[in-house]
Amino acid sequence: RTFFPGSPPMAAFMERSVDLLEERAAECDNAFNLNRRGYWFVSATEDGAAQHKLAAEDTALAGIGGARVLTGAGHGIRYRPDVPFGAAAGSPTRPAHEKTAALLFSGPDAIREYTSSLPPFLAPDASSLLVSCRAGWMSAQQMGMHLLSQARAAGTRTLSPATMTAIACDDRGRVASVALALPGAAEPLIVRCSAVVNAAGPYAGVVDDIMRAAVTPFSSSGLPSSSGLNYRSGAMPLANEVHAKAILRDSRLAVPADAPMVVWSDPFRLPWSEEDVASLTEMGGFEATLAGGLPRRVPF
Repeated sequence: RTFFPGSPPMAAFMERSVDLLEERAAECDNAFNLNRRGYWFVSATEDGAAQHKLAAEDTALAGIGGARVLTGAGHGIRYRPDVPFGAAAGSPTRPAHEKTAALLFSGPDAIREYTSSLPPFLAPDASSLLVSCRAGWMSAQQMGMHLLSQARAAGTRTLSPATMTAIACDDRGRVASVALALPGAAEPLIVRCSAVVNAAGPYAGVVDDIMRAAVTPFSSSGLPSSSGLNYRSGAMPLANEVHAKAILRDSRLAVPADAPMVVWSDPFRLPWSEEDVASLTEMGGFEATLAGGLPRRVPF
């Protein structure tokens, strides 16, 4: 999604990122199923509606298409699960609302008209619907396989499993090589390179420690010399945030298959039994917090 109220840098960063994703999708006939169904932020409270209005008025949206506010019926806009992306996004014949960063539907009538292309599934008391238009999802695994196949076709060699154990810099502090430990190898493999990308997910802190320990100059073996100096000090402020996911069987087919990502903007409490509450409380930590209710912005 490109919708990040309050953060123009993040909105611009994601706008460019989605541009690149759409380019990749176009070159492989969308092998990784990128869609543009959007994110819906739904509220049934006055406070939630006020928050939606503030988000729609945020100046961060100005550079990525702005926002439109629609009240009452008669706006003529309907949800489409098959909104095109990529080159089609810039078509002069494309409706203006599909080029907008966000749409705010205020009031039940405006919401019902927009969602009328789907079977009713939103709470009947929903009074505010904020739509992030340039948003959706894809198969990350399939995209990774597409990029990997392209890299291998270009001559890239993959080493797995392998563990990066050290980074060496030149005398100007720029990355010059990395040392990789391979199973069964007595000596590390030295790979000359000019950059290291820290994309280690939950292990990003470990990689950052290696980066902060990067030293110069090289020893005769090509490994970092123990007499070198750190090229920077201070750890990056990295923290892992819990993103919990619960998979529920939709036996009543309550949510249409073509629905977008829906985020409930209001806090609420699930109807736990006493036994459920006791079990969650006993688990402690994050699980225990669920017994008291779920926070804002729970997606489904």
